[in-house]
Amino acid sequence: MLSSIRAIITLKTALVTALAVLATYLATRYDLTADFPLTLVGIAVVFPLVFSISGAHKRREEAIGQYGSIKGHGRAIYFAARDWMEPDPETWRELGSCCSSSWTRVAICSGRP
Repeated sequence: MLSSIRAIITLKTALVTALAVLATYLATRYDLTADFPLTLVGIAVVFPLVFSISGAHKRREEAIGQYGSIKGHGRAIYFAARDWMEPDPETWRELGSCCSSSWTRVAICSGRP
């Protein structure tokens, strides 16, 4: 746990935090005020937020498309294996002579007893 905290809090993070605290302290101590334009805050906050949401939406849509493709191909393989025509005994003899593995028979005639 301590190593993960050290990974997050680096020297730069500690320096920026210390400067922010110091600036806030000095502003309240010497009663410093500034008129900060609200549009600048809006631009600084809203635009990155909009781009972040847009990027997440694009990634989600791409993942859904890829999931649909995988699901469609899986169904095609399932139905092809389930409904594949059983070869005649002559074809089985040819397959047995050239490919003696049981995997070939399963791949060709899957779903049949």
